[in-house]
Amino acid sequence: MAERNAQILVVDDCRMNSLLLRYILERAGYASDSASGGPEALRKAESNPYALIFLDIMLPGMDGIEVAGELLRRRPDPLPQIVFMTGIGEDLDADAVRESSPFEVLLKPIAPSAVLALVQKTITVLPAAITL
Repeated sequence: MAERNAQILVVDDCRMNSLLLRYILERAGYASDSASGGPEALRKAESNPYALIFLDIMLPGMDGIEVAGELLRRRPDPLPQIVFMTGIGEDLDADAVRESSPFEVLLKPIAPSAVLALVQKTITVLPAAITL
């Protein structure tokens, strides 16, 4: 079972997508925060112990893949779990990402059941202290 005290960051440049995802998470009892782009997400990840980051792939300037790479470069273990978000039809093979990396993929439009299933799958036990 996922730790309900886990902090979750939602990174999406579309405010409505962020609001919807945060609504789903908070209705299920999870604490959430948001960032509208890569640089803001990196700043927030430096000072907050996020257990999970929902990260849109198509961000202006610094895309989600670059943000994940920078998080991996900057952060020692433990690293927050990352779930990439992408719209159906965007140039991404979700199955290939799942098979070749430790990341999950959430397809848009967002289904609440898919969001909560991914949270349950990615956050199993939150350590007492996370050093980011």
